[in-house]
Amino acid sequence: MENQSGTGVESGEGSVAEQVNSKQYWDGRFRGDWEKKGGPAQTIFFCKVALNNSPSWLFDDIRERKLSICDWGCALGDAVEVLSEYFVESDVSGYDFSGIAIEQAAKQYPNRRFSSTPFEKSSSIIFSSNVLEHFVSPQIILDRISKISSDYIWLLLPFQDYTDLSEHFFVFDYNTIPPIVGRDFYLSYIKIVDTSSIPNTWWSGQQVLLVYAKDRVLERVSALVAESGQKDEFTLVGHTLAANVGRLATLTLEHLAVQREMQDLGKRLADAKPKVAADFATVPQPQEIALEDVDIHPTSHDEDPASPGEDPDSELDEALAVADLPDPAGSLAQPSIAADTQPPEPAAIPVAMENVEDPTRKRHTLLHKSELFRLQGELDATRSALSRTRDMERNLAETQQKFYDFYRSSQRGQTQSPSWTPEEPLRNSFSVLGENDTKGVGEDLGTDNRLLNRLKAMCALVNSGMRRGLFVITSAFEFSPEYNQRPIALAKEAAAAGYFVVFVAWQWGRNEDLAKRGMLIGATLLQIGRFDLEDLLDTVRSTGGVGEGEFMLTIPSDDFVERIADFRSLGFRVTYDILDDWEEFKSVGQAVWWSEELERQALAGADRVTVVSPRLKDKFDAIRPDIRWVANGLRGVEPRDRFVSKRSLNADKRAIVGYFGHLTDSWFDWRGIIALAKVSSALEFRLIGYGEPDWVRTEAAKLDNVTLVGFVPADRLAEHVADWHVAIIPFVPSKLSEAVDPIKIYEYLYFGLPVIASGMPHLADYPETTVVADWAAARPAIEAAIERLVAGDLNYDVMAEFASMSTWRRRFLDWVA
Repeated sequence: MENQSGTGVESGEGSVAEQVNSKQYWDGRFRGDWEKKGGPAQTIFFCKVALNNSPSWLFDDIRERKLSICDWGCALGDAVEVLSEYFVESDVSGYDFSGIAIEQAAKQYPNRRFSSTPFEKSSSIIFSSNVLEHFVSPQIILDRISKISSDYIWLLLPFQDYTDLSEHFFVFDYNTIPPIVGRDFYLSYIKIVDTSSIPNTWWSGQQVLLVYAKDRVLERVSALVAESGQKDEFTLVGHTLAANVGRLATLTLEHLAVQREMQDLGKRLADAKPKVAADFATVPQPQEIALEDVDIHPTSHDEDPASPGEDPDSELDEALAVADLPDPAGSLAQPSIAADTQPPEPAAIPVAMENVEDPTRKRHTLLHKSELFRLQGELDATRSALSRTRDMERNLAETQQKFYDFYRSSQRGQTQSPSWTPEEPLRNSFSVLGENDTKGVGEDLGTDNRLLNRLKAMCALVNSGMRRGLFVITSAFEFSPEYNQRPIALAKEAAAAGYFVVFVAWQWGRNEDLAKRGMLIGATLLQIGRFDLEDLLDTVRSTGGVGEGEFMLTIPSDDFVERIADFRSLGFRVTYDILDDWEEFKSVGQAVWWSEELERQALAGADRVTVVSPRLKDKFDAIRPDIRWVANGLRGVEPRDRFVSKRSLNADKRAIVGYFGHLTDSWFDWRGIIALAKVSSALEFRLIGYGEPDWVRTEAAKLDNVTLVGFVPADRLAEHVADWHVAIIPFVPSKLSEAVDPIKIYEYLYFGLPVIASGMPHLADYPETTVVADWAAARPAIEAAIERLVAGDLNYDVMAEFASMSTWRRRFLDWVA
């Protein structure tokens, strides 16, 4: 039994657990009987068990990218030495909260790095062997570990250990293995190892080997599995568990967050009520009004003016009742309402008196403009979201048990019959989806059996009830999870919500090769090409595997639009999601496939239409008045990165102005930015991205306050933003830019940056955002933002609320509602 490792004792643990999880206890063990009881030999034994039973794709990735590894809970460092010899080009380090252990490890292995305090820089992989069972709540510890790993979490743990060992406080079993760790580490490999049969064993039971992959490397895992040439049932089942059972864990976290939000709203409602009462008290009581002072309008109402001398508090209570504003305590006592409930509409307000100040009307106005009324709307919307997730959770409970039983039955040597056994077609589906991709570079899959079989297999999963339905979405580019693009984000959310996603990537012609065509990503998303749609439709017709079918059209080209009727006839709900002003794109030589007739067909044929910006809604409102604006969203940013940006000036008094995104001069206002930089020596511009033209690189090289940083991966942006004071979105004003809702603004605000933008008027309604017309003269706006930042006047509460309401998860739930 190896030592636990250092994050301290969790509150709520019993006294025995507190003692075992203390530095004093483990310092004593390492000074005393650790070596006598074979501690170093145990460490080496378990490390070799992990190495002998881990997937080859993990080792391929470690060696190919030279990934760093940290042994979390390293004891005397013996596993660090073994791992260093196994991965000679990787930086392998050891961490343990026991200073005594680290002191001895450093003496034993002087060429290795050890620390009793967490390393400042995260590691690519956190390895931990036989540590987490020492905690009462290992999920809390895993969440912390997830914040210091960038790619994988690699664990070896006792499995079904019901022996009541004095130092063990948690049992890992089929139903206690978490499918998701932190926010974005997914179980990607799971294998049970019978260590009792190993010669000279140090464990007479079973161990479970788990590998969690961060969402941004899941696609890489799929590719590595394909390249390894192995049929890997353990990786397949791990992905399936993560994709299906993981939804339940996610929903549970959402429930807790929504419940906390409801409690906060209830408190704010209670705090807001006295303010409304005080405002009411300032309004004079209604007086008799001469008829000649009143304008008569055709609008009538049935409300009688309040009686003279009426108690203001009574009028407030009556107004609250009219507006359907319950007592805050009562609101929280009834947390569930109908899913289609909308925030209350303002009660009818008398409008017949224009020339006099009507107290009744004024009080209604005060009420409906008050914080109380706004909070009630938020509370109702929150209840609605909670109701929707509860419905999903009920449907998932049975599926969760089915998957654990299926996994249990798939283990080698399993003798006990599971309570549920997949029928043959479903077993075949798992087998088909687990087949390796053997497509070579440049090789065309055509309509070969493998792709068709995968289409049939996904329909079988939907028919079995293990996936909620088929979610088909078109895209202008192939699926890459690290890219924060709207179709990719919605596809990931759909997979997390229980759909099997078919990601249809654009092709200019049938002979155009797609690198990922036919590739299965995470066992929940299959990428096909534009010209595979007919095969998809034929498969659905023959199998009926639609479930809650959704077809999201994002490109109104002829072959996509012409299939709207086919999808609808098969039971799909069709949404036309308008991402850009395609007409304007065609006017500048792009989107050559666009035609007004096709777009009108899409608008008329879809069950519903959504747009990314208000200008697009205005443009098509006359054709489809029911269009909904669903803005872009915030990707899964690390909680530690919230408000990470600078709040004070640098020693040289220079402020850093930053940008990340594409740098083409087709829409980036390079001339304005260069002109601004030339007259703003106190501002330093750091521009992250690619696509800038040659003339820009030439001009930027002449300026000491302009830095072209180049491409930076999305998960590394926060490291750069930490030095920034202001963010910019300098788009050239045009009809094209007016139709854009830039995804980057959500990240800017999450990082705590005030934003200066151009070309997108609707951004003026976003918090701490200023829209300017001319970048050459934008310095006053930037300086004003910096002044507010340094003075501490930015409204971070509003920025935080905006970010929390703008996640892709929120957008998706709103979209499917």
